[in-house]
Amino acid sequence: MEAGFRQVLLDGWSELQIGCKSVVAFDTDPIAAITTRDNIRKNKISKKIYVFIGELSAIQQKNKFDLILANISSGVLKYLLPRFAIYMNR
Repeated sequence: MEAGFRQVLLDGWSELQIGCKSVVAFDTDPIAAITTRDNIRKNKISKKIYVFIGELSAIQQKNKFDLILANISSGVLKYLLPRFAIYMNR
């Protein structure tokens, strides 16, 4: 899972390289989503990286992730950190 789009192309590609089958990326900034989707398409990895505009709560809790990356402000990260635990594979 990728929270924040600033590095999603590089991070998402890296996640795929280390064995992640897919990447879910989200952000609340619609302009960032458009740019990110365009970059993912240009780099031909759009079938493995799902990008959406919204918040963590939009992801169903039954979905579990081996890795969560967050490129977000420390204030938002402090708020989301306990919620990320719900989505971690154990």
